[in-house]
Amino acid sequence: MAGLRDRQRSSRRLRIIETARRLFNSLGYQETTLEEIASQSELSTVTVLNYFGSKGGLLVAIQTRFDDELRSGIAPIIADPPDGPVEAVGEFFTIVFDHALRTLERHVWKHVWANLFLEAGTELGRGLAQNERELLDDFIVLLDRLQKRGALAAAVDLRALGEVLYNLQSIRSMQLMSTPEMSRKELYEAMFRDFRLVLHPYLRTPRRRRTRPRQ
Repeated sequence: MAGLRDRQRSSRRLRIIETARRLFNSLGYQETTLEEIASQSELSTVTVLNYFGSKGGLLVAIQTRFDDELRSGIAPIIADPPDGPVEAVGEFFTIVFDHALRTLERHVWKHVWANLFLEAGTELGRGLAQNERELLDDFIVLLDRLQKRGALAAAVDLRALGEVLYNLQSIRSMQLMSTPEMSRKELYEAMFRDFRLVLHPYLRTPRRRRTRPRQ
């Protein structure tokens, strides 16, 4: 019975998350009510609150699910990045942005960012910040692989470099989400320009390696 209850709970949780994501995208975050999410999930508002605590808690759950799915997408490039650090870093964050915009519309991501700042120190803010830290840690693993391959200077502090590059793409992310007229092409051009400028002093010629086609 415990196994059945766990499966039912997991199924209800997923149904609420997917309903909230759909409504946030179609109606807007502020316009979507917990009552509407509960109604379209065929559950009570009390049940939704018991699972997530608040509408902001649903944002954390959606982003956490987004991060879990994203890790599958970035795993291949972390395991076997392109030889060029600019290309590797750019491809990593291109995957991140593409997945982000498949998950939530720009107008919803604005609220994710707003909650990250407005809810700092709360359970909601800590949840969002933890998701960001985990993605940063994944990114630093990619930089470490490039350094071990000889494509980045051995003396560079990968944590510091990773934080600078990650913060740069975060700024570009906020720029994209808050500027409706900005295209993704313009975003990627600006992002790659940022990466080239920051990485240039640390680039080295990588050791030759056997190449294989990407899956």
